[in-house]
Amino acid sequence: MTTACLTLLSTVLCLLLQREDSTGKESLNPIDGRIRSTLGKRLRGFVKKHEHLHPLVSCLRGLTKALSDQQLVTGIAILVAALKRLYVDQTITVYHFSIVTDLAWFSANTHLLSLLVVAHSNSSVKSAVDDRTQDSTPTKKEPRLPLLIRVFLMLVLAALLLYCSWITGYANWEEDWNCPTSCVLGFQKGGNQFRWTIVNFVLILYAYPLAIFLLWRKLRVIWIKKYRPKLFDPPSGGTTESGTNSLPGLIISAFQKYIFIPVWYILASEFWGVMEQLAWFILGVYWTMSDRIYGHDPSLMVPEESAAEDSWGFGQIVPLLLLILPLLQFMDLWAGKNLVAMTLNPATNCADNMGHRSTEEDFR
Repeated sequence: MTTACLTLLSTVLCLLLQREDSTGKESLNPIDGRIRSTLGKRLRGFVKKHEHLHPLVSCLRGLTKALSDQQLVTGIAILVAALKRLYVDQTITVYHFSIVTDLAWFSANTHLLSLLVVAHSNSSVKSAVDDRTQDSTPTKKEPRLPLLIRVFLMLVLAALLLYCSWITGYANWEEDWNCPTSCVLGFQKGGNQFRWTIVNFVLILYAYPLAIFLLWRKLRVIWIKKYRPKLFDPPSGGTTESGTNSLPGLIISAFQKYIFIPVWYILASEFWGVMEQLAWFILGVYWTMSDRIYGHDPSLMVPEESAAEDSWGFGQIVPLLLLILPLLQFMDLWAGKNLVAMTLNPATNCADNMGHRSTEEDFR
């Protein structure tokens, strides 16, 4: 949960700070543009006073990318472990399976949010706006192997989430809290649990194809050049050959201008993505803690088992110590960026005071 919170925080900070570090073009989404021109501009101005904007943005990008991959692998690992306990050992209870799925959703949601930064750090497609009428393909190629590995792992995580959500759709899931999960697999689906299963299916089948599209730069360039202009900048469909406006054309134009485009801008904005994942994060914290409190009720769990679950052993100490890794990585990135800045800046390099002009080639 703490690592997911760090991923969420680094993603939000990077989204607010990174735009001045990019091409400087206007945002394709006016909602994101307004957020950046108000809240983001103030935050960038505060950081820029201390001359740390560009190093900080670069470090946050690297940290967010690493945390994103960590969340992806963590989600797969805990779900595979739960399924192993379910089918091989047949020892995991309904309560513990619920906790596992709660934690897996933390990993999945924060990973999806962090892709807004990962996709931007890979390569921007804003330059395609200026030449979207041309048929030429972009010359800059993205590395295929990391992309394919990420897409494959995302598909694996999505499939595991779908399957585990189907398992938790048992009608009396919350009533058989202390039963082995293997005992309820064949029971009837229904009730409130199955309604949440349907919600989970809709979210996964909507979010993951969209996230893969976001990662695949070539697909985004095709969308920007060919298909987006047809939806947002269509020819005057409401005008007939005689020059008068037809009623169907005016209706379509009004629908597009006052309903379709505003709704599209809201749903496609980074602001909506952040607010959506923040809401799921808060709900996830509530559900996880409430499931844990309910599962530790004396009527469901004996005091000895509850004390054993709260004990500090290998499975508790190691994950907590691993939280040091993001801090070390950020410090390493920060030191590296400052070293580059010192080497490339004649005013702060001691070699320049001796008459030697440092260049990027010298540093390399």
